[in-house]
Amino acid sequence: MKEFKTEAKINDRKLTREGKELRANQFLNWGQKFYEAAILLRQNNYDGVVTKHLVCQSLEILLKGILLKIDFDKYNNNKNLKKIGHDLEESLKYYK
Repeated sequence: MKEFKTEAKINDRKLTREGKELRANQFLNWGQKFYEAAILLRQNNYDGVVTKHLVCQSLEILLKGILLKIDFDKYNNNKNLKKIGHDLEESLKYYK
């Protein structure tokens, strides 16, 4: 799987276009890592609730990362991402 460059420091300062890209990539990488952990568990014959949780967590973070890629300024503020929370159905509403 592709590894995205993610060395961005986030603080109260305004991010450059490259900084925004790096921040969105952090979400994509985190989502990928959760999915890879789920795959490892599945490959080792564990298909319990932890595996399912990791897959759902992966989807949540990947969807948020994609939203940040689409329109960082719209979705980066905590209000929009927090509104989505852990609700996968809520996050899908933003893709319509």
